Amino acid sequence: MRLILAVLLALLPLDAQAEQVLLRLTGPAGGLALTRADLDALPQQDFDTTTIWTEGVHHFSGPALADVVALVGLTGLPLRLSAANDYAVDFAAADIGPTAPIIATRIDRAAFSARQKGPLWVVYPFDAADEYRTEAIYARAIWQLVAIEARTP
Repeated sequence: MRLILAVLLALLPLDAQAEQVLLRLTGPAGGLALTRADLDALPQQDFDTTTIWTEGVHHFSGPALADVVALVGLTGLPLRLSAANDYAVDFAAADIGPTAPIIATRIDRAAFSARQKGPLWVVYPFDAADEYRTEAIYARAIWQLVAIEARTP
């Protein structure tokens, strides 16, 4: 089902995606569906960095993951982030800083499609510190992000 959603989103023009639900949050107190406009309304973080999946330095921008999960009371909880292709990664509360990682909604100041690892990609400022260049961090840099939920033990 998530793969079908990702394919459909990839076929939509980027301006049409502004009204489409891009991210679903689920927490103990309920859920929330976010569009691009919702994500853009949050405080934005940005940085230039290289990645192991792209060539050269790129400018990434979007809300901090911490700000997004706070919308439904997920702060301090273990999380599971899921991609359109059913890839999922778990985050401990300690893995989420106040400004990094971000949920990138733009690369080089432009929205990007599922074919480009979007429309949402969890990204760290990899070039900023050695701590961001580990296998564990790379594994958490989930692209085609579609859902965040409280992880059940």
